[in-house]
Amino acid sequence: MAIAIDESGRRRVWGLRYGYLSQSSANEDALEECAANAKASGFTTSCHLFAVGNRRAPGAVAACSDGRAPANFCTLMNDLIPPTPPASP
Repeated sequence: MAIAIDESGRRRVWGLRYGYLSQSSANEDALEECAANAKASGFTTSCHLFAVGNRRAPGAVAACSDGRAPANFCTLMNDLIPPTPPASP
């Protein structure tokens, strides 16, 4: 799933793909669908991978951790997708 949030944080668009043979193809097509929806909605913000499978996208987690991602994106991710549990020893 890829998502873009408008600058006010009030509107969102997304792209979602499932059932693909490769994760990279699903990611690419989700980003393309999101970008088309963002353009049609007049968004000036970019789309970013939000979830890969049922987990948080690693790039999104990193961007939220180091402050590169907008706060409203990180809040939405925290509200909707539980953190990945640590690996068992």
